[in-house]
Amino acid sequence: MPFRSKAQWRKFAAMAKRGEISEAEFKEWVEESKPYKKLPERAPSGRRTGGSKFSRRRKPTGSKRSGRRA
Repeated sequence: MPFRSKAQWRKFAAMAKRGEISEAEFKEWVEESKPYKKLPERAPSGRRTGGSKFSRRRKPTGSKRSGRRA
């Protein structure tokens, strides 16, 4: 599974250094990922990306009067 962000890459590198995951597993992730420089600093949250098919749109708020002056 590829890395989604630079922050995730750094976290897994630290975990590999501490021995929480194997170096081979970390290298496997590196091979599947984009180059480090092309990754975003932080991954976008899953809920906010793409938008919903049924997303609400706000109606324009106008005054109840038509805007004409007498």
